[in-house]
Amino acid sequence: IITVQQQSADSYETSMHDAFEWLAREAEAQGGRMLPLHISPYIMGLPYRIDAFEELLAGLQSKGAWFARGQDIIDTWEVQK
Repeated sequence: IITVQQQSADSYETSMHDAFEWLAREAEAQGGRMLPLHISPYIMGLPYRIDAFEELLAGLQSKGAWFARGQDIIDTWEVQK
């Protein structure tokens, strides 16, 4: 989004918050959803972008998002079978 669509880090933050809200509403009716954050330290880790990324993470955490590694997702799926 940032490099290909030439959006700002703030725009990315807003887009991800909007996506989270939509998926959270959908999950209420249809079960859990995932919102993968495709990030690269080379792109998002730059000093003029990192604040927006840290605000995104803090905002998602305050809304109850589960931050999981791939193995965490697999382990949780296996328990539910």
